[in-house]
Amino acid sequence: MTRKTFWLSWLLPLMLLTVSARVAAQTESSVVTGLVTDAEKQPLIGVTVTVVGTETRAVTDMDGMFKISAPSKSSTELEFNYIGF
Repeated sequence: MTRKTFWLSWLLPLMLLTVSARVAAQTESSVVTGLVTDAEKQPLIGVTVTVVGTETRAVTDMDGMFKISAPSKSSTELEFNYIGF
């Protein structure tokens, strides 16, 4: 078996399988949506929502709504930050 044949018949499929498994593991997430309001039930605009332990962030829109992708595990924490007057 030549070196090129070995590469194409064994190593390349193995590498593709490894890459596929990593992509599948990374895509196991859920979309979390919500509404952020103040004590008077008014929407808060510009609140930063962060998945704790990641760089994943979202910001609330004009209606106080957000949508963020979070890992699908039983205990994912979200952190809310807001700077106001």
